[in-house]
Amino acid sequence: MRNWNKGKREEYDHRKMFTLDGSSYELTAADKACECSGPARIVPEKALTSEVASWELFAKETCPNCPPVKAYMSDVSLAGTLIDVGTDAGFAEAAKKGVFASPTVIAYGADGAEIARAHTVEELTEIFEPVAISA
Repeated sequence: MRNWNKGKREEYDHRKMFTLDGSSYELTAADKACECSGPARIVPEKALTSEVASWELFAKETCPNCPPVKAYMSDVSLAGTLIDVGTDAGFAEAAKKGVFASPTVIAYGADGAEIARAHTVEELTEIFEPVAISA
């Protein structure tokens, strides 16, 4: 027990630092200004469905938080894509776009540029207006 810190010091000296510099994901002003400890929430003040042209939902089959988001997105009138991050191709696509958690919904404008990201139904209500399906 006398030199127990020696191993911790060696671990610290051999640590690897990871950055987003090597990825294609670019930090926005909201990301840089965020002083929170968790991932930054990228949601515009008031994004309307009319500004959003398409969306992608990154989800996993075994994810406990995904079903409410999937249900909400099924009521959105815009065309979108569901990407399963449980597959190799889906995981690669998520990594390419800087998606670190599921569920994540990315909203795109008509020009294909990312407008917003959301992770919960509450955040989605700020971006999309669901369409009630009449029975």
